[in-house]
Amino acid sequence: MNNLATALAMILAVETPTMNPHAVGDLHLPIARRAFGRFQIRKTILDDLNQWDHGQVTWTQADSINPELDVLMAQRWLLHYCGTKATIQRYCQVWNGGSTGWRLPDAQAYFKRAVKVRKVRPDYFVSCKLEVERML
Repeated sequence: MNNLATALAMILAVETPTMNPHAVGDLHLPIARRAFGRFQIRKTILDDLNQWDHGQVTWTQADSINPELDVLMAQRWLLHYCGTKATIQRYCQVWNGGSTGWRLPDAQAYFKRAVKVRKVRPDYFVSCKLEVERML
C-alpha cells in the first residue's frame, strides 16, 4: 500500500471513529464552515476541487457524505497539494493544516493522533484501509 493510501486510511480513522458518512464536525461554527462526512470535508476543499475541474464536475456537500466519492475527493485534493511522493506524515499534516499550515503545531499533533489511532485501534485502521483500497 502506498503512502497516500495509508495516509487516507489514517485520516479516515481519525476523522470518523465510527465511519459515519453523515458525520458533521465543528458544530460550534456556522454551517458554511462546518466539516462533513467521513473525511470531514470543508467548503474550502469543495471550492478547490471545483476550481481545478473548471466546471466539468461540480462537487457538492452531498458528495462529501457519499462513501462512493469522499475517498476520491480527499485523494484528488491531497495529490494536488502533495504530489505522489509525499510521506504519510506530510499527507496527514496537509489534510489537517492545509497547503500553508501543514507545519503548524496543530497539524503536527494531528499526525501524532493518526499514528496513535493506527496503533491503539489496529482493527479499525485495517477496516479503514480496506475501505480506502476499495475506492482507489
